[in-house]
Amino acid sequence: VKDTMRLLGVMKSLPILASRIGVGGATSGWLIQEFTAQLLAVSKIVLHRRSNMAAFLETH
Repeated sequence: VKDTMRLLGVMKSLPILASRIGVGGATSGWLIQEFTAQLLAVSKIVLHRRSNMAAFLETH
């Protein structure tokens, strides 16, 4: 359940992050940190709990 919630959050936040790429300034630093955190979370799920990732991909 936690992995599914996290992956859904990543799916919802990526378009928002992508829309702010051109803003610059302090926002760009936050954007890089947030994007890195999202990728790290997905990577951990893929590496350590592959069945959860597979189930998520089948559902969504």
